[in-house]
Amino acid sequence: MADEKYESYCLKCKTKQAMVDAQKTVLKNGANAVKGKCAVCGTTVMKILPKEKK
Repeated sequence: MADEKYESYCLKCKTKQAMVDAQKTVLKNGANAVKGKCAVCGTTVMKILPKEKK
């Protein structure tokens, strides 16, 4: 995942921030998501990825 950069909305900072230590994960409903830490405050943040086209 070192080659991919993700940004997500941090609820603590109330802005879009870069995500560090990002890991791809699959939610219970089958949706793909990325979970990581906010680069500024260290709060856990998630971003749900769009569905893959078939």
